[in-house]
Amino acid sequence: MNDTRRLNWDGCSNTRDLGGLAEEVRFGALIRSDNLSKLTEAGIAAVEQAGVALVIDLRSAFELEIEANPFATRDSIDYRHLPLMNDADEEGLELVQNARDAASMYEVMLERFKPQIAAILQAIANAPSGAVVVHCHAGKDRTGLVVALMLGLVGVRGDVIAQDYALSDQYLQTLYQEMLSNQPDDESRAQLAAQLTSKPESILGALKFLEQNFGSLENHLKACGLDTSTFEKLRSRLLK
Repeated sequence: MNDTRRLNWDGCSNTRDLGGLAEEVRFGALIRSDNLSKLTEAGIAAVEQAGVALVIDLRSAFELEIEANPFATRDSIDYRHLPLMNDADEEGLELVQNARDAASMYEVMLERFKPQIAAILQAIANAPSGAVVVHCHAGKDRTGLVVALMLGLVGVRGDVIAQDYALSDQYLQTLYQEMLSNQPDDESRAQLAAQLTSKPESILGALKFLEQNFGSLENHLKACGLDTSTFEKLRSRLLK
C-alpha cells in the first residue's frame, strides 16, 4: 500500500483519504487524521482547501480543554465534538484503560459506547456535501475503529481495512517517541510502548468480535440505534 492517499496537512502526520483504498471507495468522501489541534496556519489552510465540509472530533472533553480544535471557532468548516467514549461511564473507561491489548480495548468500545458510535455515524450520514474528517489524538484507535465500521459497512474486505489501519504505525513514529519521552519511569514507558502499535490483527479482532457477538457488523450498528436508511446514506457518501 503506497502513500498516494496520504495528505500533507502541516502539523498532522497520520492523515489520509480513504478514497482508493478499495476500488469502490471514492476520494474526497472520508478522511482520517490525527489531532487537528496541532495544525499550523498552513495546515489549516490546506484543510480548508481540501473540500472538507465537516470535522468530527472524537476526543474527550478533557482532551479539548488541553488542546482546542481550530475549527471549533471558524465558520469555514462545520465542526462537531462527538467523543467516542462516554466520560460519565467510569467503569467503561476503566475497562478501556486496563484492556490487555488493542483488540480487547476495541471490544469494550464497541460494547459500551453504542450511543456514541450511532451519533458519530449519523453525523457522517447527514453531513453536507464534501469530505468528512474524523480524528482523535493519534488517529489510531478511536479513529481506526470508526473507519473500520464505515469501511466494513460498505463492503471493504477485512484485510484491506487492516492494511490501512496498520499504516498508522508507519506515520506515527515521531509522536510515539514524544509520548514515550513524557512518561515518568521505565515501567510506564514499557506499558505505553505495548499500546503504541497498529497491528492488523487488532482491528481484525474487533471485526471478528462483531461477527461472533452480533452476527454481523450491520447487526451491531442496528443495536447501536442506526437503521437501514442511515446505512444507505453512508454507502452513498462513500461509494462511487
